Amino acid sequence: MKNIDNKRFRNHQYPRRGEIYYVTDPNAKDGKYSSFGAEMHSNRFAVIVSSNVQNKNSDVVQIIYLTTSRNKKPCIYHVDVSRGDIFAVALCEQVTSVDKSRILEYKAYLKAEKMKEVTEAIMHTLGIIKSIPTTQLPAHEGSCADLYMRGGEA
Repeated sequence: MKNIDNKRFRNHQYPRRGEIYYVTDPNAKDGKYSSFGAEMHSNRFAVIVSSNVQNKNSDVVQIIYLTTSRNKKPCIYHVDVSRGDIFAVALCEQVTSVDKSRILEYKAYLKAEKMKEVTEAIMHTLGIIKSIPTTQLPAHEGSCADLYMRGGEA
């Protein structure tokens, strides 16, 4: 494994599942990122979603980027992780692998109940689970939930 400054990992040797870190893109040039369309780019906060076994033994971890945009449509894949007066949404449809060297500043951690919501949203994204009471889905036209209820067909 690479020689990484472990002091940034909240007093332990590796980032832990549920912790939120600032993730940077060392390849960004002149403020431009290598993302396309609706892909999220680096230089933002993200929550670690990979297992602690992987986080300890691998050079990469899986993350979910956070957004502070209030313009996102209601969606089963989005989990509100706001705290106090800080608004943030975990975009669970965009699981991303990043090298640990891109993980910089520790910010916070998600409580177990909130991490469970993130995990369930990821499972829905990947098609691992599909049983959602339709009463919990916002069904307005064009939302992720609307698409989900129509079987994922556009």
